[in-house]
Amino acid sequence: MSVLGMVAWSAAAVSLWLGAARRGARGYRWLAAAATLEAGGLVLARVLGGALSLPSGLSFADLPPLLALGAAAVGIAVLAGGTTPLAPPAALWHGGLPPPVPPGPAAHAGASRPPVSSLAGVADGYVTAVALLVIGWVTMFGAEFHRSGDRPETFLVTLIHPLADLAVLGALLPVASTAWRRVALPYLALLALAVGDALAVGQRVFGGHPGVAAQLMPVAAALLAGAAPWVPARSAGERATAVPASATVIAVLAASAAALVVMVNGVAGAPVSAGALVVAGGAGVLVLAARAFMLARDNGVVLRTWRQSAASLRDLADRTSDAVVVCDLGGLICYAGQAVQDYGYQPGALAGRRLLELVHPGDRRAAVTAARLGLADDAVAARAASVAGSSAGRVPVRVRAADGTWRHVEASVLRYRAPGEPTRMLVTARDVSDQVALRQQVTYLTFHDGLTGLPNRAYVEERARAVLRDGAVSRAGVIFLDLDRFTAVNDSVGHGAGDLVLAQAARRLRAIAPPQHTVARWGSDEFAVLVENAASAQEVTEIADRLADAISAEPFRVSGQQIALTASAGVAIANVAHLDHLGHLDHSGQPGTVLRDADVAMSRAKEAGGDRVEVYAAHMHADTARRREIVSDLQRAIAGSEVSLAYQPIVDLTTSRVTGAEALVRWPRGGLPDARAPESTERPRGGLPDARAPESTERPRG
Repeated sequence: MSVLGMVAWSAAAVSLWLGAARRGARGYRWLAAAATLEAGGLVLARVLGGALSLPSGLSFADLPPLLALGAAAVGIAVLAGGTTPLAPPAALWHGGLPPPVPPGPAAHAGASRPPVSSLAGVADGYVTAVALLVIGWVTMFGAEFHRSGDRPETFLVTLIHPLADLAVLGALLPVASTAWRRVALPYLALLALAVGDALAVGQRVFGGHPGVAAQLMPVAAALLAGAAPWVPARSAGERATAVPASATVIAVLAASAAALVVMVNGVAGAPVSAGALVVAGGAGVLVLAARAFMLARDNGVVLRTWRQSAASLRDLADRTSDAVVVCDLGGLICYAGQAVQDYGYQPGALAGRRLLELVHPGDRRAAVTAARLGLADDAVAARAASVAGSSAGRVPVRVRAADGTWRHVEASVLRYRAPGEPTRMLVTARDVSDQVALRQQVTYLTFHDGLTGLPNRAYVEERARAVLRDGAVSRAGVIFLDLDRFTAVNDSVGHGAGDLVLAQAARRLRAIAPPQHTVARWGSDEFAVLVENAASAQEVTEIADRLADAISAEPFRVSGQQIALTASAGVAIANVAHLDHLGHLDHSGQPGTVLRDADVAMSRAKEAGGDRVEVYAAHMHADTARRREIVSDLQRAIAGSEVSLAYQPIVDLTTSRVTGAEALVRWPRGGLPDARAPESTERPRGGLPDARAPESTERPRG
């Protein structure tokens, strides 16, 4: 089995050296050195056999494993992200040979005091090691020591391997708990090695031969150590920077277990070495006292820092531009910072008032909800905030200033507790009135016309969508109104005067339309009116008549001139309550359709000569589509030279003489003529045949 151990530890050494080269981790180089020493010790034991042995049974072959144990302890401490102060206590158990410190910044820090976290780790590890030693001595080796009759130092030399293993395992356990994922395999390898050493020494002390388990445990330890560098571990950036509470808990549990074992052993009357327990227990008590002193010092530092933080908070509250208020859990103000003067309050005058009295009634429920989230547990607050779609403890509210005006603020609520005081609420408020006013101005400009002050096309479309699609009303109507021949106004008096006419027209329309309806400027000289919840279609038509009459009732006065105008209006009705068999709005209830229908009706009114109101009918859309089709066909005909010029003679019936000719453009088009050609205002782009007087043609004879 010793041959198998040599092979296993040699393979582990090769694996660790290769892993150290691949990962560049210094800890694996220490572990590789430990594996090399273990393999060397087995080779040396094989070569020496029983030669050069001491009376206790130890030989020079036992020195490499002890050195290997120290190197492994340093390697695990380095891998865990700890510092080397753990290494010297562990090395003292191995014959007083401290491992060399690798070159680097740590080599030049001998004059500096170790950090508190390192000292605490050493203390916790030492207490754990002493406790394990006491447990091992009482349960395993104390009785055998009394039976052997050996001197204490001779018997301790016999137990050097298991005692050293227990000391190293105890010292490293708090460190390993801080980074278990990185050092699990090396630590388990040490544990397997300790079990194997204990079994081997036990068989030697009790006069037996090492069993299979005692020989297989070192092989298992070699396999675990060799696999360590090839298992993914947590990155070094996640290492702990302070001794966690788990390390102290482990030390306390180990000490408690040792005390319990000693008490049970004493009650049972089992033989035990009082001297060993006195030495170990006394050392453990001293270290526990030192650890208690460290904890007291840490608590004092924390308390001083806490008090300084509370004082710094008050100082910051008096210097910051944000209003800071401290309230009890009932909302009663206990302290107010100097920034409340920006709201017209004196800090001392707010003490004793309820915070909700300063919050707008419409925002009080949101403020209470934010306070509950801010005072709740972090996990509960995070879940509630994610559901609400906001940040925990943050809420926009309006607060009343001393002059009675309402300010928009963004407030946050946090749990706050000063030393010696109960838990309170820390409320900070930042005045965002300017930002809110800017957002409101941007929103207003987005949905309103700058010239007339009326809502614009975007607002009408959004409002129509809300009214018609969401079913907010049972019946709605849309009125489109266009000023007739307004282009002539711009041409005659200028665009500036035309803008004044539009502004006056907007005021007239707004004055005539009922206040619950929306009057908007659609664009150019067009206006739109959204009639909500109309009682009947007749009501919408009557409103359109009154609007058109308001335009033509009296002339507009601009720059000392009077400009008389008329208006053409189109009306479309949306019966929102009318649903199809699938439960959806019919075609007439769609916002875009109703607006388009009103525009079509207005166009029909202008075609009819203007100064009239047209109500949309189903055939109007078809007529419009047909007219657009004719315009498109005519444009293609002109581009393809399909039109020609003809002359219609004009005959004087009295004398039967041809007095002239009328130039006609003929467009041979298939089918019967069911519509006349478009008017000149709808003439397509492109030239028509030259219709000049026919000087070049022969004068007709009479």
